[in-house]
Amino acid sequence: METFRHEGFYYQPLEDSYLMLECAKEALIGILKKKGSKIKILDMGTGSGVIANDLAEFCAKNRIKADIFGIDLNRHGIRHALAERKGEFYVLSDLFGGLKGIFDIIVFNPPYLPEGYEDFEEEYKKTVIGGRKGNELACEFVRQASKHMDHETVCLLLASSLSGKNEIEKICRNCRLKMKAFREKSLFFEKLAVYEIRK
Repeated sequence: METFRHEGFYYQPLEDSYLMLECAKEALIGILKKKGSKIKILDMGTGSGVIANDLAEFCAKNRIKADIFGIDLNRHGIRHALAERKGEFYVLSDLFGGLKGIFDIIVFNPPYLPEGYEDFEEEYKKTVIGGRKGNELACEFVRQASKHMDHETVCLLLASSLSGKNEIEKICRNCRLKMKAFREKSLFFEKLAVYEIRK
C-alpha cells in the first residue's frame, strides 16, 4: 500500500473525489444565480484538499468571491493541503467542532466503507472506514451539519451502495432535512451517489 503514503496516510483523490467536485461546482453555479454576495463554502473531510483547492482555483478564474474552508481530522492531509492551497483556508477539526456560522455550500465525501476490509493498513483504514455499517460517520455529520445550514444552504453528501443510505435518510427526517439524489455513478464494485440535503 505504499502508493498511499505521502508523509503519513491521508485520503488520495479517486473517482468519488472527482464526482463530488463536479457536483460542488454545479451547486456553486446554482447558488450564484440566487446570491450575488460572497459565497461561504465548507469542504468537510478535505483529505488532500483536492476539492477545496480546485474550487478556490475555479472561483479565482471566474472572479467569484468566496471563502472556502477545508476541514479534516488528519494532520498529514491538512499539511499537504496547506502546501498546495490557492487562497482557501484549512482547519484541523473533528467534523464541526469549533466551527461557527452558516455556510452556503457544504460538501462531504466521508469514509464510507463498512468494517471488514482487512486488506488496508491500520492507519489508512481511518480514511476509508465509516463505521461498523460504513455510514455512521455520515449520520453524525448530518446531525451536526443541520446547525450550520439555513434554507438556502446546499449540502452535498456522498454515499456508497456498500454502506447504504437508509440510516442517513432517517437522520435527515429526524433533523427535518430533505434529502434527494443529485448525481450517481456506477463502478464495477459499487454505486456512488451524491445526495443533496436541504432544510
